[in-house]
Amino acid sequence: GDVLPGSLRAIDAKQVDLDSEVVALKQLPADKLQAIQFGGDHLNLNGFEDKGWQRVRGKEDTVKRQGQAALDFEAGGTWGHPSFMQVNEISFKLLSSGFNALRVRLFTDGVNATAPSLNLLFGHMGSEVCFGLEATGDQMDRQFRLNSSGPASVRIAMGENDIEVFLNGVSARKIDLTPKMRSGSGILIEPFSLWGNGEREVKIQAFSARITPGRVAAPTVDPRSKEHALTVPRFRQEDPPRHALIAANGDLLRGVIEAATAKHFSIRSGLETLQVPRDRVKAGQNALLGACRVPLKQVHGIRSTVPPESTAMLALRDWKLKFAPEPVLPESGGESSPLLKQDAKPFKLPLLGGGDFDLAQEKGKVIVLDFWATWCGPCVKSMPGMIDEMAAFDSKQVCFIGVNQAEAKDTVKSFLDTRGWKLEVALDANQRVGQSFGVEGIPHTVIIGPDGKVAYVKTGFEPDGAKKIAETVRKLLEK
Repeated sequence: GDVLPGSLRAIDAKQVDLDSEVVALKQLPADKLQAIQFGGDHLNLNGFEDKGWQRVRGKEDTVKRQGQAALDFEAGGTWGHPSFMQVNEISFKLLSSGFNALRVRLFTDGVNATAPSLNLLFGHMGSEVCFGLEATGDQMDRQFRLNSSGPASVRIAMGENDIEVFLNGVSARKIDLTPKMRSGSGILIEPFSLWGNGEREVKIQAFSARITPGRVAAPTVDPRSKEHALTVPRFRQEDPPRHALIAANGDLLRGVIEAATAKHFSIRSGLETLQVPRDRVKAGQNALLGACRVPLKQVHGIRSTVPPESTAMLALRDWKLKFAPEPVLPESGGESSPLLKQDAKPFKLPLLGGGDFDLAQEKGKVIVLDFWATWCGPCVKSMPGMIDEMAAFDSKQVCFIGVNQAEAKDTVKSFLDTRGWKLEVALDANQRVGQSFGVEGIPHTVIIGPDGKVAYVKTGFEPDGAKKIAETVRKLLEK
């Protein structure tokens, strides 16, 4: 987890050449390098002016900006930033409105509200202001209270392995950080239903933050792009990508960095070798340092124990390749799945042709979901028959969707255009919808009845499989 400042001179498959005023080492084995981050935009600490701030939950009127550093929340609104927790201190004023509660989630995985985080609760109760950690059942653990009928000043100071919370200048609590409290460097701010009283209007003002000099904001990467970049197709499993270049705007290119100079990166992606200008790149993924000398004025602290995982390493924790699933051809199907007669789990996915497919909006129709991929031989055999059989049904009664598993939009489009297939495709980039419908191999077909319950599940290809599926659809329409 060591972070080494310096200048990159060159890189190839075996080593990294660098210049640093801190260490004597000039060359580092490439397999010892986790990532390279280059200078770029710094976090804008002026209120909520940084471009990473965004409304995460709720409609536009549930979170209202009031100038640069103030927010008005209504019930159902969440405001967040995917990489703001590089800062060392956060301050704001919590306005009083009789009774309200605010939840501040620290160290989230981007703006993912389901990932582990440290959840701080702040509340006004008449003439008192309180603070505590979130506990089960909408409770506040170990309440700290102060008399305060007006705005309450909140300051959150982040140390290496703890944080300290101050209310109106008084230390309310110091919290030791554990790995379970941190999954990334994001932050979420939102109203909270304290003690089951429901979310209420909350207002904060004078939001500000401080950061260690020299830190550079980590680029924000779209979760679907990240999932796709980390999923290795079957045909690439013998030669998987080893690096990812992330641009300052979050664009991502995976492949193998073959060389780098002061002006450009040479990266092999698929069958092409691309030259990427150095100024387009923000980060490169991928007892050694010798004598070290650090100017005294740059020393913030000295410790003799192992440091906690840094924010930079937290951001890289889940950048791990995974292999696309192998197709399987089981003996049985259609009658043996635990999903049968269960309510289909709602989902929403982007469509290849634009817009979204929202399962909840299609209730009342028979829905046929065919999970597939372009590299899957049995899928390619199965799909023409499925397209022909499903075309015979009225689109107002039957909806047929090919749910592609973890492939790029351009790859799917080119594949369909080459074969002339007319198929509406939903893009399951992270395969989470597939997982929720029990996809362990493909092709995998799920039929959902007009009542919203799963009526049929089948994995694998059979020569007459499309006709059997069509017959199941007819029976559902006759009910």
